[in-house]
Amino acid sequence: MSREVLPDDTTDPDGKPRDTMVWELRAGDYGASAAASHPVQAFDARGRSLALAPVPRAAKTG
Repeated sequence: MSREVLPDDTTDPDGKPRDTMVWELRAGDYGASAAASHPVQAFDARGRSLALAPVPRAAKTG
């Protein structure tokens, strides 16, 4: 996972500047991550929305 912080990139509801944090999560890591159990949005490098298909979790053994 990589991270980038864009300082003062947007504003909050009161109009105050706020930072935007950008994270990368590779498709192969998505199913085992906490993100898989929460609603997420994904975008490509041009800002276009990407459809996310459910990733089956690995069966637990033991």
